Amino acid sequence: MSGSLVLQAIAHALEKEKVVWALGGSLMLQQYGLVGSANDIDLLVAMPDAARSHAALALLGRGGPGGSKAPFCTKHFYQYRIEEHDVDVMGDYSTEHEAGVYVLPFDAASVVRVAEVDGVPVPLSALEDWFVLYQLMPAKKGKADLIESYLLEHGVERPDLLERALAGALPDHVRSRVSKLLQAQSHLR
Repeated sequence: MSGSLVLQAIAHALEKEKVVWALGGSLMLQQYGLVGSANDIDLLVAMPDAARSHAALALLGRGGPGGSKAPFCTKHFYQYRIEEHDVDVMGDYSTEHEAGVYVLPFDAASVVRVAEVDGVPVPLSALEDWFVLYQLMPAKKGKADLIESYLLEHGVERPDLLERALAGALPDHVRSRVSKLLQAQSHLR
């Protein structure tokens, strides 16, 4: 089954269960034209819907609780193998760092766009959220740079999500970069 067919099956299963979810990671970046390929399918789910997401996806393939490796400490982390595709599902996505633990606030307000994948609507998580997350991930700073360049060129669509991130536990270098992006955006208005 192709990646788009797997994504369609996932979308149908999660919509049927009324799960608040969104595509994230490299596959989401691909929808914006920022990367050419993705290794797996990363999904964010709202915590109240985490159990329903597991029940729905367990019908599509093999999987279960994943083992988080530092610095990640996500509360609901499940990994699936659907056909030949790896699917990671995260609720209360969390990353430990020198200033504490950042927990991504993910809810229906975090879904910013819907992409059509062969006629099936697939909700996308916000570039603004992933700008913060990629800065906290080891070896992913390049993706944060890509997102920052995109947001500076096209504008910050959801400054409220960056402001919401600043209310969380962030190291100073991330806090500074998010604040600078918000300031640059305010000068464009």
